[in-house]
Amino acid sequence: PYELLAGWSDPKLIIVWGSNPGESVPLNQMRRIMDAKERGARLVVIDPRFTVTASKADEYLGIRPGTDAALALGMMHVVLERGLQDEAFLRLHTVAPYLVRTDTGAFVRGKDMGQGERSDYVVWDEEAQSAKPTGALETTAALTGRYRVNGLEVKPSFQLLQELAEAYPPETASEITGIPAPLIIRLAEEMVRARPVSIVTHMGLSRTYHGDLSIRAVAALSSITGNISLSSRSGHRPIVLNWKPFLHADPSGPTSKRLGVLQMYDAVTSGKPFPIKAVWMAFINFLNQCANSNRIRDEIFPNLEFIAVTDLFMTPTARYADILMPACSFLEFSDLIMGPHPYLQLQHKVIEPLYESRSDVDIASGLARKMGLESYFDLGEEGFINLLLDSGHPSVEGIDVERLKQGPVQTHASQIPDRDDEIRFSTPSGKIELYAEGLHVFGQALSVYLEPLEGPWSNEKYPLTFVQGHSRFRTHSMFANVPRMLEMNPEPVVEMNPLDARARNIHNDEWVTVYNDRGRATLKVRLTEGIRPGVVNICEGWWVDQFKEGDFNALTHDAVNPVQEKVFEPNMAMNDVAVEVSKA
Repeated sequence: PYELLAGWSDPKLIIVWGSNPGESVPLNQMRRIMDAKERGARLVVIDPRFTVTASKADEYLGIRPGTDAALALGMMHVVLERGLQDEAFLRLHTVAPYLVRTDTGAFVRGKDMGQGERSDYVVWDEEAQSAKPTGALETTAALTGRYRVNGLEVKPSFQLLQELAEAYPPETASEITGIPAPLIIRLAEEMVRARPVSIVTHMGLSRTYHGDLSIRAVAALSSITGNISLSSRSGHRPIVLNWKPFLHADPSGPTSKRLGVLQMYDAVTSGKPFPIKAVWMAFINFLNQCANSNRIRDEIFPNLEFIAVTDLFMTPTARYADILMPACSFLEFSDLIMGPHPYLQLQHKVIEPLYESRSDVDIASGLARKMGLESYFDLGEEGFINLLLDSGHPSVEGIDVERLKQGPVQTHASQIPDRDDEIRFSTPSGKIELYAEGLHVFGQALSVYLEPLEGPWSNEKYPLTFVQGHSRFRTHSMFANVPRMLEMNPEPVVEMNPLDARARNIHNDEWVTVYNDRGRATLKVRLTEGIRPGVVNICEGWWVDQFKEGDFNALTHDAVNPVQEKVFEPNMAMNDVAVEVSKA
């Protein structure tokens, strides 16, 4: 289980892809970017919006939302056509040389070679001109070609990736993404020439219906150019905490089941995969921040028999609660803070909770006592922190609350193997999976490009793409009710390119309505060339009652991507939404 960070020790090129660290999380990332620029690194920003981060860039590429996989494939085309791939890295750290059956899309295994039930992956040994199980063949394993093994036609998975990238020459990628072909070529060549390269991305890139494919395509691009750092200076292991007692309190079996938010929608309304009759909401302004708020209001909440909310404020969600329990502020309870990596910190309790407020731990423990479950919840805040730290994992060895009370503690998470051949990833193969065998049934074993679910080219009625940027004045919906913040940022606006506004006879600072078949939001418009034509932006986090009519998530959909559901859970596609704008 290793995180992939590229070249932070001394990057020569930084690509901020679909993220805006100048205004959004993680907080220390922009400082590292600016420090690298001072040392001579070039900064390139890829985003549909000309953000604060883009204003600091050496080059800005305004991409059409949801087309990032096509851009990555176009860049891969350039790299592979010129033979600039890092073959040593591909052989050692990825599944690139592993043979794939062309009939089933499955990796070739030892049993396919008539060697019993052996599950070893198989490569083609170029020296011996025969298929052999993986082992000490990384230097002689073929990356390309077509072969026959026991009558089966097989190809290395890298060959399949190369064939995919061949369909995306820069001109094709340009037509899809809106980025000129010469810029695609130049950036691809620079990724090879300027190593090490850091690609900085965050959740915004994945907030489309096919966002998982975008992330995978960018990861594949990093892999084929060898721009994934595995050194102890810039890569790191995660901090491993002890979650088992919280998820499996009964040693005889699991006592909880994870369900994604979009899956919960259907569970409430249809009872599948199991019925949900009550919801406890903590640490979330659910109605405000989750997809398709009209469905939440009209279907989800009415179908629940009981809604409990813990919060500091009367949020739009809290107004729907049957019971609202006042939670105390962070100054009134102790907590474990993870970060900045590789540090752990203790959030010190400064004062006792005021009035009738209580910490979420205390609220849950009080309910447990009423239910006869107090033995599971009697540790208190500091006791639960020690339980989390008692994982037995080397990353947190010797760390407890008493030690954290002395100040931040650097964990042992930065220690990784010195030898490249000892590094394993948390994948079935232990390698970076450029080819995901389990997704072949969906046609997505490779990081293919699929059009956005609500792309404007397929939606004449709603020709604009709506995206949600993050605001420097809020953390999601936190602080949207703070008077001092509202003095600086008083009301929601929709950002729109002047070309789109002119076609609709819309003028700056007018009241407009952004709408589609699901809902509408009425607010003022701000015309700016800082957003590409065909795209509109409303920064997320504004509370429902701060709009003249409707709200930003009334526009969004709750479509479930079955591929994401198989891998983990479906994503909310907040940046894959088609709308139209008119004068209010």
